[in-house]
Amino acid sequence: MKVGEEVWTRIQEELMCRTSQQAQQMKQEVEGTAGHRDDNSSDEDCGAAVGTLKKPKLSALEELFADEDMAVEMRQENSSSYPDKIQEEIQRYRGLPSTPTSVNAVTWWWNVRDTMPMLSNLATRYLCVQASSTPSERTFSTAGDTISQERACLSPEKADMLIFLKKNC
Repeated sequence: MKVGEEVWTRIQEELMCRTSQQAQQMKQEVEGTAGHRDDNSSDEDCGAAVGTLKKPKLSALEELFADEDMAVEMRQENSSSYPDKIQEEIQRYRGLPSTPTSVNAVTWWWNVRDTMPMLSNLATRYLCVQASSTPSERTFSTAGDTISQERACLSPEKADMLIFLKKNC
């Protein structure tokens, strides 16, 4: 497998994991168990925790036809399998011409969100940038505290793990 193909495989796996989680959440909402988590389901399966989103308040018309809307959504989802949809979306993206680096990536993904919704959602998640440099400066400060004269023999992997644990636990 080429290096470039490895990246697309990882993106496809991430999208598969996210869509399966979303389908499971929709199923729980339909069954009325959205607040309860199954012990077998874990957010670590996808490599990142997914926050619980508040459901928007439905209008009277939306509440009245909620069951019918859910049935329509389920039929649309079942018409084509997720792996096929994901593969189709990736192929559509790869077929697009290259864009200049002067184009704002977030704006570009916002403009194509209707044609490539899954990739757009994933891209906006990863293109999010911190508004300040403070978090990265704190991480470098932690690295400076961890790797000192007395601990100069630490392996890079051990130092990386110590910094990760200090910042995330």
